[in-house]
Amino acid sequence: MLTTEHLLLRAYQSSDDANILELYDTPAVQLTMTNHLNTPLGTDFIEAVFRPSTKSAYFHSIITLRSDPSVFVGVVFLEHFDNAKDRSAMYSLAVLQAHQGKWYGTEVTKVVVDWGFRMGGLHRMWLSASECNLGAIRVYEKAGFQKDWVARQENWANGRWWDCIYMSLLEEEFSAMDREQTASMV
Repeated sequence: MLTTEHLLLRAYQSSDDANILELYDTPAVQLTMTNHLNTPLGTDFIEAVFRPSTKSAYFHSIITLRSDPSVFVGVVFLEHFDNAKDRSAMYSLAVLQAHQGKWYGTEVTKVVVDWGFRMGGLHRMWLSASECNLGAIRVYEKAGFQKDWVARQENWANGRWWDCIYMSLLEEEFSAMDREQTASMV
C-alpha cells in the first residue's frame, strides 16, 4: 500500500467492480484511453480485460481518498508487456471525472514514478496520451516525462482524428530531478 498527501493506493478487490465499470464507461476515458469503440461496458469487461490486467501488471493499484478509503478515485498501472529484461514499463492512469482537477493525477504519478525507479528497479517508463487529453499531458510533463514521438491520427474520437503522443522517462532523468529537488530543500 502506498500513500500520498491525499490518496491511498491499494490492491484491487472484487468490490471495486462497480467503480471500475463507472470509470471505464465514461466517454472521455473510452475516447482517450482505450482502442475500442465507445460503447457501454458490462461485467464481461471486468472478467475479460480488467481482472487479467491486474494479475499481469508489474504494478497495479486502486486509488482512493486517504481521508475516506471508501471513496474510489481511479486506477493506476505499470505494465511490462513481456520485456522485463529491458526494465521498461508502460504507465497508465485513469481518474474519475469527479476527482479530476484536484491534483490527484499529479500525486499518483509522482509516487508511482518514484516507486518504479526506487523500488521496482525500472530503467524506463513510457506512456501514450491522446493530444486531446491536455490535463494528462501536463501531469506527465510535471513528473518529468518527455515527448518521444507522435503517432499521427491514431485515435478516432468525437468525429475527428487525434494524434497520440508517446512519452518516456529514464532512470537517470528521474535521478537528476530527484537530486535537484533534494538540493533545493537544503
